[in-house]
Amino acid sequence: MVLTQSKDDVYHVSALPVLANLSHLELGLVAIEVIFGLLEKTPVLKTLVLALKETPKFAKELLNFAVVPDCLKSTLEIVNFEKVKGDEKELFLAEFLLKNGKMLERMSFFLNNQKVAKSKAMKEFKEKLHSFKKGHSFGYLEFSYDSVTEGS
Repeated sequence: MVLTQSKDDVYHVSALPVLANLSHLELGLVAIEVIFGLLEKTPVLKTLVLALKETPKFAKELLNFAVVPDCLKSTLEIVNFEKVKGDEKELFLAEFLLKNGKMLERMSFFLNNQKVAKSKAMKEFKEKLHSFKKGHSFGYLEFSYDSVTEGS
């Protein structure tokens, strides 16, 4: 399932039924509430791709009070962030997923280009990611750009 919304679109995720068999979800430009709403509706989700052209605006405090969706506790194995810029909101969302993803095996960050990959901001982004508490079965973080992968 692929979902993208324009700034004028309004999705009422609560109106969706539980997507009981959905194991792969790719989200484009959506609000943080839509991301969490869909995670709550996908109990067997294994792969989440966040192809965010811009990171949704939200307060970090929102994540402190967010209910942890069942898929994070039991089935989500892979999270891919695409078009990563290394901003604070991406970091907050990654931290939430890392901390609560009990079955998470891999989190990948696909950077816009080599310039972003070598920037001081990205170095700090990586250091912060590595410092976060992770779910008990976490595998590894992966960073890539231009078909070249740098594992860590």
